[in-house]
Amino acid sequence: MPASRQDFQSGNMHVTEMIPVASLKAHTLYVVTLEPDPGEQRSSIATFETAAGPDVTAPLWEGISAVSVKRTSRKEAENCNRCPDPNKPWIEIDLKRPTDDTTPEEEILYAVWLPDKNGQVDESKPLTTYLRRLPLGHLVLGVRDICMNAPEESGLQSFKGPFKAILRPVDWAGHMGPPHEVRAVLK
Repeated sequence: MPASRQDFQSGNMHVTEMIPVASLKAHTLYVVTLEPDPGEQRSSIATFETAAGPDVTAPLWEGISAVSVKRTSRKEAENCNRCPDPNKPWIEIDLKRPTDDTTPEEEILYAVWLPDKNGQVDESKPLTTYLRRLPLGHLVLGVRDICMNAPEESGLQSFKGPFKAILRPVDWAGHMGPPHEVRAVLK
């Protein structure tokens, strides 16, 4: 079945969002494949089984419980050739628990809209990236460990002063829950 495709990269996570052009059948196993280059064999990248009916409910979420700006200490940076520059901050976002009728809590992703060069966030524009919640229950915006081999997609080091971003939980069906603002002061 043909689908539209959009790719997002965040740190060491790559998300490919595929949206089928037609409704999927209930209780059906689907195999996701990508069109191969000429001369290559088709290979599957994922499988999933649809539920009894459509998922029409977005995740519920009470938002953010805490936001903190972190930096590598100068001592850590001097003693570790893999630690990020102390001048490049990252933001840790502690989350309140999301709920969804079909997507397990640990599988919910978070859509992120980052500010433009003028510090404005526009949710009507395409999202910037997706983030996955870490095992300790928080998200990391920015690069906290160069071992991740991650691009500095957030560009946090270029901001000084008030910083704002928007987060929304996203379930397996792509439904987005309510938005919440991340606010921090970057020095």
